[in-house]
Amino acid sequence: MPVNLHIDRTTDFAANRVCKLWHDEYLKTMRISYVYILTNKDNSVLYTGVTSNLSQRISEHRAKSKGEFSARYNLCKVVYIEELPDIMSAIAREKAIKMLSRARKIQLIERINPFWKELVE
Repeated sequence: MPVNLHIDRTTDFAANRVCKLWHDEYLKTMRISYVYILTNKDNSVLYTGVTSNLSQRISEHRAKSKGEFSARYNLCKVVYIEELPDIMSAIAREKAIKMLSRARKIQLIERINPFWKELVE
C-alpha cells in the first residue's frame, strides 16, 4: 500500500523555511535586468555590463572607485541600455555583446542612440 506523505506547511517550520528560501531565490532570478554599455567623453573606450539595479550600478561607476575599469578609463556616459526579463537572460546577452567586435558594438549602439547621447542622467 502506497504511503501518503503530507507536509503541513503551516506547522512544519523547516519545510516552510525551505519553500520561502527557494521562492526568494526564484524571485531574484525573475527581476527585470539590464545590459548596458558605458563609454568615455571621446567614445574611445567601451565597457559592457549587466545589473538588476541600473541606477545604483551607474552611480557606482560614476563614483570612480580605485582600481575599477570604469575609473581607470573615465567611463561615465551610458550610451546603450537593453532591458531583459531576468538576470540569467541579461548575463547571456552581456556575454554575447562582449564577443562582438568593436565595429559591431558601435552598430548596436547607433541603432538606438545614433548621436551617442547620455541615456542616464
